[in-house]
Amino acid sequence: MNPPLRKIFYWSARLLGIFLITIAVQMQLSGIHPTMTAGNMLLALLSRLWLPLALTAALVIAWRWEALGTALYLLIAGLSWLAAGKAGGIERVLLSASAVVTGVLFMISALMRPAQQKESRDTVSTRKEGK
Repeated sequence: MNPPLRKIFYWSARLLGIFLITIAVQMQLSGIHPTMTAGNMLLALLSRLWLPLALTAALVIAWRWEALGTALYLLIAGLSWLAAGKAGGIERVLLSASAVVTGVLFMISALMRPAQQKESRDTVSTRKEGK
């Protein structure tokens, strides 16, 4: 396995995840106007920020468990595609496609994990189960 290539996939998945969260927050906050009352602004924030919160949770989980992160990113991509409905246009495509690419990068990173590291994790888990 080529270690520099492994590092490229490892860090590109994480950096794209952070970038995706940043873009999602920016898109969602664009609907908040300073002329809104405090109650309406809070309600708008709560209803709009579900996607950035879900992406943040997925990134935290994927940082440690890449295979689970792959599944979460693909699930979020599907849900964001469905939640946007006919509205959204380019935003819907941008967010969903970016989530799919991030999930695929996490999957590639998980598959490129060195065999030694996989074996050591397996032996540790079997030792714990045997006690």
